Amino acid sequence: RYLVAGNPFGRDVWLRSAVVSPGNARVVHHVLVFNATSFTDVLQIKAGLGGYFAAYVPGMAQGEYPVGTGKLLKKNAFMVFQMHYTVTGQPETDQTEVGLYLAEGIPGRELRTAAAYTTTFTIPPGASDFPGRAEFEMPRDGMVYEFSPHMHYRGRSFKFEAVYPDNRREVLLNVPFYRFDWQTLYRLAEPKRLPAGTRIVTTGTWDNSPKNPYNPDPSA
Repeated sequence: RYLVAGNPFGRDVWLRSAVVSPGNARVVHHVLVFNATSFTDVLQIKAGLGGYFAAYVPGMAQGEYPVGTGKLLKKNAFMVFQMHYTVTGQPETDQTEVGLYLAEGIPGRELRTAAAYTTTFTIPPGASDFPGRAEFEMPRDGMVYEFSPHMHYRGRSFKFEAVYPDNRREVLLNVPFYRFDWQTLYRLAEPKRLPAGTRIVTTGTWDNSPKNPYNPDPSA
């Protein structure tokens, strides 16, 4: 479901945090909030594959943005809520909300959330360690502050690497034991400067075997 809400301030504002709170955690699988000023922006969002403005997933601890950063909500912006629900076998209601916390001034850097993704793969039935890969290329020099791996119940592991323009590689984050109900937002102790052209390569594995207790159907 997609729901729309306007900018409640009626002016340009810089935010130090945007916290999404599910009204009914039993049925809210995830929430992505997008910041748009036109329906063209909505199309470019690609249902979340192009990044998001704010989010909720199970296990994510939400707080203030990294020091010196903020997100801009323009006067004419509207927020698009992508609500992903799951069933419980009975009627349910939900009233999810987002709390917008204003910054005291204009921050030094605008914080943006982007995504590395791929949608063209099939996990074979019964596979216990199936690999996948996606990447995002830095369009210009920038600072990376945090990472958020996202998979579903078959997710097993996740890793982020930087491949620099000179082909040097560096592991940025390694999550060898991924769990859907604990999708932690990993903030670096020190922000990492990456030059333009650096590729952030993500690799993951899926456990589609009967040994995965979270697997809904190893035969699919």
